Amino acid sequence: SKESSKGPPKETSSAPHLPQHVLQAVLDQFDALAPDGKLTKSVLQAELKKALAKRHEAPFGLFDDPRHPGCPRAIAEAGAGGAANITGSDGTSGAAW
Repeated sequence: SKESSKGPPKETSSAPHLPQHVLQAVLDQFDALAPDGKLTKSVLQAELKKALAKRHEAPFGLFDDPRHPGCPRAIAEAGAGGAANITGSDGTSGAAW
């Protein structure tokens, strides 16, 4: 039989395709997630549960905006119903918005 000249066989994987940002996040946090070097399903499930719980927390506080270094950002509670006031300033003029 003739061997194919189309190159090496394609690798197949039964694992689902994960977005790059997901893989990067796991890689960036690997040492914290698995200090013993063994990342398990239960560890990932626990981290997911924590992340989902945080999603429902109000994001109030002071923040840095990487697109506007040195320009403050603040989100403050503004009454019932989850309303918020968002304030900040841009540029060297310090004009608030």
